[in-house]
Amino acid sequence: MTDVWKRWWWGVEERPSDDVVLHSRRIYLSLFVTVLLTLMGWWGSGRAIGTLAYKNPEDAVLGINGSSRVLLFDAPEKRPPGARWIVEAGERRLFDIKGLDYYGVRLGLREQRWGVIVSVARVSAPIGGESLLSVESLFLGNRYISFSVGVNLNWLSLDGMSSEYFVSASARMFARVRSGFVIGYTAEAIRIAGEALAGGDANLYLVVLADSPVCVLSRLGVARDGVVDVGLSTRLRISRHLWAAVGYDDATGILKSSITIPLMSIGVSVGASIHPVLGVSKSLFVSWGWDS
Repeated sequence: MTDVWKRWWWGVEERPSDDVVLHSRRIYLSLFVTVLLTLMGWWGSGRAIGTLAYKNPEDAVLGINGSSRVLLFDAPEKRPPGARWIVEAGERRLFDIKGLDYYGVRLGLREQRWGVIVSVARVSAPIGGESLLSVESLFLGNRYISFSVGVNLNWLSLDGMSSEYFVSASARMFARVRSGFVIGYTAEAIRIAGEALAGGDANLYLVVLADSPVCVLSRLGVARDGVVDVGLSTRLRISRHLWAAVGYDDATGILKSSITIPLMSIGVSVGASIHPVLGVSKSLFVSWGWDS
């Protein structure tokens, strides 16, 4: 009889176990982060800065950047124990225009529950260039919600003019509502310091079959100047050592593709995109990963 009075509806203990309490806290934390990201997106409206970001060829096809790759495709049950390091670098020739080039370097560290990514990118042009330094922290705390926050430093230089700098924040969240089905929200380029420029946006993502050989990703982007961009892409795992991706952006009319070849700890990724007016852009990136 004593045990009966210690329990309530359907035999659940009146005092929750530590696992139940921990799970509830994770749910509340996930809800808090969702609300925070939404408020950051609203607060950043009209305060955006430049949109330069680190993107390897597959990132460019899928319309993602920064930590989105880890948050999207690293399923919790597939994360190995211990630390994983990765270094990636590459170059992109933009629209086959001489002197208009993109360079990027990324260093990442991922543990079972958290990670950090440091990225450096630069676009150089005959009249000047823009550079980016980005630092992001990843939180992979539970099975359903993963999110990241980051700080970005952009500086813009034009020949014959003084340089300008901009400091901004970014936040990303992806939720696995069920196996292989992911929704996401990102708030990019929320101004902290420096003069505002046109650019920056918020994105909504819907990913179907995220853990399968054929993954479909749709993106709805809303730019600060009111432009709406719809992107659709597919990620294909042809074999263990061959990945491919194709995608299309409605706002720019750009058709994109990439091929990634992971061999042991080294990966090579090539990409090409076609703009209906400006022409072809080509990229080559190399990565190296190791466990510690």
